[in-house]
Amino acid sequence: MEKQPEILQELIRKTRAACPSLWVWDDLESRLNFATDRSGNYALPDAVVLPASEEELSCFLEVAHRYPVPITPQGARTGMSGGGVPVHGGIALSSLRMNRILSIDPENRLVVVEPGVITGTLHRILEKQGIFYPPDPASLDICTIGGNIAEDAGGPRAVKYGVTHDAILGMTVYLSNGERLELGGKIHKNVAGYRLTGLLAGSEGTLGIITRAILRVIPLPETRCLIFAFFRRFRQP
Repeated sequence: MEKQPEILQELIRKTRAACPSLWVWDDLESRLNFATDRSGNYALPDAVVLPASEEELSCFLEVAHRYPVPITPQGARTGMSGGGVPVHGGIALSSLRMNRILSIDPENRLVVVEPGVITGTLHRILEKQGIFYPPDPASLDICTIGGNIAEDAGGPRAVKYGVTHDAILGMTVYLSNGERLELGGKIHKNVAGYRLTGLLAGSEGTLGIITRAILRVIPLPETRCLIFAFFRRFRQP
């Protein structure tokens, strides 16, 4: 391991003592794996933390909040904007181990998932039950729901169905000090108070860490087709 500032070494030591089941990696090879995304930007984190549950995440944040060390939430690092790159070093906080589909409710047309669920995997599981999650980012077979929310991902179907924030009914979010927020809920019409789920969508991890999302689903379309249109010339307005 490269020489690290004393404060960071203390944070890693305290985290391992307080949260013994939490994965904390500070070897160079692991850090290199979490240093970039598809934007081409690169910045080496000083350590990588991979919680598998809200309890582990909360434990880490309660320790880390006492130290002036940057924390960069990450999904599958497929984004093109650099939102998951730890440009200030510090801790890369990966949600890849929080990858459970918690519940599927076809009758009420909603699904509850953790942030590390692969979007394409969710598509295939839901479609077997005759329901449909519309957002389809280009990297859907490797990107995660949490990353989609953080980047407010779209895709070709956004023209008809909207982007990721249009599919969010609620979410659980942890602030940097470990405080837990419940936003929205399992209802399709929620017009009371501020629409904070829309604020979190597209915030690139700067406002909080998503640990659970309640997503809107719809009946699976009876048919789908792809249409190509060819034009001899294009007239400028």
